[in-house]
Amino acid sequence: MAKRKHFKKSALFIMLVVLSIAGIIIFKCITDSDALQAFGDLRGRSIQNRDLSGCEVLHIQRFDGLTKWPEPAKLPAGFDPAAIMELGKDPGLGIRELHARGVTGKGVGVAIIDGSLRLDHSEYGDRIAFYREPPGYKKQPIYHASMVVGILAGKTAGVAPEATIHYFGGHLDNADNIPPIIREIIAYNKELPDSDKIRVISISMGCALPNWMEAIAEAAENGITVVTTADLLNELRLSGIQCPLGKDRNDPVSYQVCYFKREQGVQYDPGELCVPIDNRTFADYQSADSFIFNPSGGMSEGAPYFAGLVALVCQVNPDLTTAEILKFCQQSATPFGQAFIVNPVELIRLAEVTIPRQTLDSYNNNGGLLP
Repeated sequence: MAKRKHFKKSALFIMLVVLSIAGIIIFKCITDSDALQAFGDLRGRSIQNRDLSGCEVLHIQRFDGLTKWPEPAKLPAGFDPAAIMELGKDPGLGIRELHARGVTGKGVGVAIIDGSLRLDHSEYGDRIAFYREPPGYKKQPIYHASMVVGILAGKTAGVAPEATIHYFGGHLDNADNIPPIIREIIAYNKELPDSDKIRVISISMGCALPNWMEAIAEAAENGITVVTTADLLNELRLSGIQCPLGKDRNDPVSYQVCYFKREQGVQYDPGELCVPIDNRTFADYQSADSFIFNPSGGMSEGAPYFAGLVALVCQVNPDLTTAEILKFCQQSATPFGQAFIVNPVELIRLAEVTIPRQTLDSYNNNGGLLP
């Protein structure tokens, strides 16, 4: 009987020790997870003393080149910040295949309306043909501006990495400020030589008020496609999608609902045209050669991506109108439930096969892409 009591006490003691150790481990993981959730943003932060091996929150954290990580053994299996940063530079959906074929936006002017921009970043600094600071701003670069330029025209992460950049600073917090800038760009463009014309304007905000739509239509009449986060001409609306880390970014089947739609429980509207917005890497505003990885984007990322596609189309067929470009975007898209995913490779094919016959020989003689 005494031995049985002693055995029970020993078993109970061992159980308490095991539970205590497990509790410490769980508490440690929860504590680290909660800390990361509270941050939500690991840019410039030092977390190198944390053991995050059992935590599942890192994949939803924004980080940059200044983030200090624990040793690999203290990170979740397969989580490699350097590899993720590099992966996020790929725009996906066959864009890099087009770059390899010479479709890079070269010779196409793109205009961007946004806040104060860091001018010397290695991703785009040598292609800024025009820059005007936002009226009344002090020269203080912001995250949003370098993100937009990097996604549209960054050398290593942009959709149109050789496009020429014309930057018009504007106050995106006031919708009435934007239509006059669109008209300013139209007037400015008329003074540029034909070889340097602006063909697309990227604005990472949206408004469907009459003064906006009138300015957008005026731009289209002058050969410029305006891309915003609201309805485009012919009522085309953009939306976002996500390719999870580790899946093939070039395969439309890999894509799923983007973070912000999942979080808000919002469904895709019929006919929406989707572009990748999550798990992207782009130029950082804090130094000339740094980058940011952002797991959860919005249509501020979507507008420059789509504007980059327009630049690619205008490179291979500069005679297309805004209406034709948007029509080809819809015709070439891949079904995604009620919505569609852009198909850049098929889009460029449609643009190529509609090149006027009188310019086709010249196109082919200059490295064109037609078979």
